[in-house]
Amino acid sequence: ELLAPLHGSSHAVRDPAIYFDSFLCVLNHAVYGLETGSPYCSRIPEVIEVIDKIEPVVATYRPVFCHNDMAHANIMLDCDDRLWLIDWDFGGFSHPMRDIAELCAYAVSDEALDRFVIERSLGRIDDATMTQRLREHRAFKLASYLRQFTWAILQTCEGSRTDEDAAHSMTRNFAEGSVDASYEGFLELTWGRYRNLWQSCHDDY
Repeated sequence: ELLAPLHGSSHAVRDPAIYFDSFLCVLNHAVYGLETGSPYCSRIPEVIEVIDKIEPVVATYRPVFCHNDMAHANIMLDCDDRLWLIDWDFGGFSHPMRDIAELCAYAVSDEALDRFVIERSLGRIDDATMTQRLREHRAFKLASYLRQFTWAILQTCEGSRTDEDAAHSMTRNFAEGSVDASYEGFLELTWGRYRNLWQSCHDDY
């Protein structure tokens, strides 16, 4: 309900806006990690290989205006029970399923929830369409995890945020108590989530 009006109001954008390519973003981060000699360079070839496999499954689409950073910390509930999206740094045009998939990625959703979210977004669809939409949805979830992973690489190289920022965010936003409250901890958390999803669906790509 929160995203539908946003995606449906793209025609209201009058000024130039960015186009956010989920897959290119990951690749750019990955290349930067290689160029800076990140200690995580050994994982980057896998990142690039997976992006090359999942991007082609996305069918032709009409871009819509998206938030592009659907971390649950960017969704706020006010005193009147109204939901607000904050932190619009990445706001711009992208795939209409991108926001939905990233929201599900942060929630570590299972297939049942993925199917529910897709139907709420697109309405009732036949089995063949659902199969294709699930492939696209998971591709964007995988890209979300890999973007989080490669973004954390940038922060460990020369990020502008402090270790205290990372500790605060990890403690406030993630329930996994065994994860270190640092950018390295966030990096390992997102890598683990990516690997779990990829192992369950790699045959689809």
